[in-house]
Amino acid sequence: MENKELILRTSNELFAGVEQLIFSARKKVAISLNKETTLLYFNIGYYINTNLKENNQLPYGAKILATLSQLLTNSFGKGKIQSSPIFNRITQ
Repeated sequence: MENKELILRTSNELFAGVEQLIFSARKKVAISLNKETTLLYFNIGYYINTNLKENNQLPYGAKILATLSQLLTNSFGKGKIQSSPIFNRITQ
């Protein structure tokens, strides 16, 4: 009887430790993903704005952005990052 109790107690202790490692890793991944997503959006905006200014196309900006948005949606899907299964799993 004592062996079963020892095995169960040890298993539960190991489970708790491994569980904490998993939660900690998930949190780090979520933080990193959030950081990279924010930087990506900033860099996309900066790239578009700089390109439109350098090419004197600011007056056409709204139409260019609408067309670009459609091209990106067709290529990558709408809201691809937030709706991805990986994003959903790591932020649970």
